[in-house]
Formats: sequence, C-alpha cells, structure tokens
Amino acid sequence: MKRVNIIVSLLLAGMATMTGCSKESSKISPAANATINYRLVAAPQAQASVLTWTTGYISAHTLTFNGTHIVGNSVRLTQFTTEKAQQVSQLGATDLGAVMVQPSAFDDVAFTLTLDQQQGNHALFMGGVFKTGEQTIAVVVNIDEQVILSSIWLQHVTIAPAVTYRATLTFDPAQFANGITSNDLSAAQRTAGQIIISSVSNVQLYQVIMSNLTEGLHVQFGLQPVFNANESQPVQLNNPAY
Repeated sequence: MKRVNIIVSLLLAGMATMTGCSKESSKISPAANATINYRLVAAPQAQASVLTWTTGYISAHTLTFNGTHIVGNSVRLTQFTTEKAQQVSQLGATDLGAVMVQPSAFDDVAFTLTLDQQQGNHALFMGGVFKTGEQTIAVVVNIDEQVILSSIWLQHVTIAPAVTYRATLTFDPAQFANGITSNDLSAAQRTAGQIIISSVSNVQLYQVIMSNLTEGLHVQFGLQPVFNANESQPVQLNNPAY
C-alpha cells in the first residue's frame, strides 16, 4: 500500500549533517506517564476558494508522538503510539484520543496522525461544491490509501510526569485545492453529475490533492486547555504554547 509521508524540512535539513540516527520504541511505567490528547480542528475556509467544502471525515488509525534527542553526532528518535481501531471522526473540532508519553526534555517533537480505510470507510473523505457561472457541481474526494499527516516539528519541548497536555492539529480543507483551478474542475470527468476525485477517477486532480497532503499540519501544543462546549475552535490558552 502506498504511503504518503510528511517530510519536515526544518528538522531533516539539520539531520542531513548528522553521522548517525537511531530509533527506539519505549516501554514506560504507566504511573509516570504524561498524557497527550490529540484534537483535530478544521480551519475556517476562505471566501475566495475554488471549492467550498461542506462535509468530510477521517478514519484515524494511529496516533504517534515523535520525540528526538540529539546526542553528539547522532539523533535518537523515540516514538509512542496509540492505535485507534475503527474510529471515524467528522472534520471539525474532534478529540481523537490520547498517547501516553514518558517524561523527558526533547530537542524536537512532532505529532502524527495516520489515516487508513476501515470497514468500508474511506481513509479521508471530503464533499463540497464547485460553482461556475450559475451552475453548482458537487465534488467528492475519496482517499483510500494510507495517509500520514504530521505536524511541523517543535523545538525544545519538555514533557513533565503525570501531566495532561493537548496537541491541537489544524487541518486546512482549502489546502486540498492548492494548484487546482476552475478550468481544471470544469474539464473534470463527471459521474452522475458529480466530480468524483479518487485514485481511479480524475486521477490528475487526485495526485495534486495527495501532494498537498504532504504539507505539515499547524500544531498548538500546551497544557490541557478548557474548550467551550459550543465552539468549534479552541479557547485561547492561558499558558504559552511552544
């Protein structure tokens, strides 16, 4: 199965000069763990977007916390993972689950969300409309490949023991359409009046979307904040975010 991996240039450019890199998977004592809650938030859409997205969901498969320690000329990567079986979440303000992390002072951290199709649900689904003149055309995006969404890397993050944090990942639906023009959509193949974009339909547009998914998610990370029940966006953190 093809993987779409987020490659973050900020850290990897530095890693290129290192002479060694190691990866370890940690087994930790539950009593000392910190809890990192993952939350996905959809960014507001710009009025001038070519596409207006009206619905969507993701099938979250795995949540991963990535932390690095730079030791001499080597980079040690530590990963903590939680598998999410059959979790389908609407795009919006959605709590995805938690990852338990061993306390440490990390040189860099990143937060990863792996999507995969599960029990008939797409890995990622988006539905919207494209308006051209007086005509409104439904647009559907179905992604059934495994997709790895990752935040940018944050530097110098200390995880304290027995503390709860929240990593708020912002997913920008408008980013889907970067590079797709009105002419592209007008010329797209239609099925029952809809523009269906998938690995087997309007493949060129699908490839553009898959490429756009390689952009890192914005992340806000800090101590567990309070959210208003009726708000789709997080309340401003009282403590500084990294």
